[in-house]
Amino acid sequence: MRFFAIFESDVAIAIGALKTVGESHGEVKSMHVRHDRRGQRLADIILVRLHEAAREAGMVRLSLETGSQEVFGAARAFYGRHGFTTCGPFGSYAPDPNSFFMTKTI
Repeated sequence: MRFFAIFESDVAIAIGALKTVGESHGEVKSMHVRHDRRGQRLADIILVRLHEAAREAGMVRLSLETGSQEVFGAARAFYGRHGFTTCGPFGSYAPDPNSFFMTKTI
């Protein structure tokens, strides 16, 4: 797994991780932006870096799992704006009513 962060001084204000699922398939993991730094496009910067790292590793598909509950609606909308579409479980995931899966070709 590869981890990426944006720091302000010694403090990480945005993070994201990329996990290899298969030879050409990656998973976006653990994206988070500090609450007081949201709205500054930091998530966009992290996601672009995850795309770059995936391409550098020879990946052609990125997928993710997020929550299906309403509280995760903003995350689903964010990923949708970045070209992710709904898909079924991937990798070691199984169907789960609390999970929402998305994927995209890169």
